[in-house]
Amino acid sequence: MRKRAPIDVLEFAADQLLGMQMQKPMFGDPSGLTDTMWDLIVNTLGAGVRLIYVEGEPTVAFANDGAGFARRKAIDVVVAVGGGSAIDAGKAIAALATNPGDIFDYLEVVGRGQPLAVPPLPFVAIPTTAGTGSEVTRNAVLAVPEH
Repeated sequence: MRKRAPIDVLEFAADQLLGMQMQKPMFGDPSGLTDTMWDLIVNTLGAGVRLIYVEGEPTVAFANDGAGFARRKAIDVVVAVGGGSAIDAGKAIAALATNPGDIFDYLEVVGRGQPLAVPPLPFVAIPTTAGTGSEVTRNAVLAVPEH
């Protein structure tokens, strides 16, 4: 498999999303994208694209807010571009957007650790760093400041 340049990866991801017939993707942490890369995404996927920015370790409040945003905007796929924090935030938002109840119903260790009742939104990870491993696990690391 040949190594892909960033623009090739984004073109491939955009083509895959088009193939999934997703109309309202939500991109997490596009701050790592150049204007050219971002223009490619918007031009390929259209005006339905929504953005959220992840700064540092995502918190439970951030994940809850992102899930609420996804529900209000009828987001149909979550795409995380970035490192472990962006990918963890995206995974949590995709899972919480489709599931009822409180975030603590699903958190392990500090919550009730219940399984998800409903499958999450489709989720696409586009890692821009190496080493976190977040893109290959199903768990999301979230900060819980009150604990």
